[in-house]
Amino acid sequence: MQEATGGFGKLLVYVADWTSYEKTNRSLELLARYVSSQITGSASRPQEAVDWAIASRACR
Repeated sequence: MQEATGGFGKLLVYVADWTSYEKTNRSLELLARYVSSQITGSASRPQEAVDWAIASRACR
């Protein structure tokens, strides 16, 4: 995505107050945990560890 767009530095999120604070907060927590970690690459090392563990288990 960075190559296609020339890179980017921010992810903008529009938050409309259509629902409760708790549900909005939960949505933002999920965004921070799962989406931003994929964009920044911080999820790649833990995923590599999971992939290695699965591959190692299959070899036994």
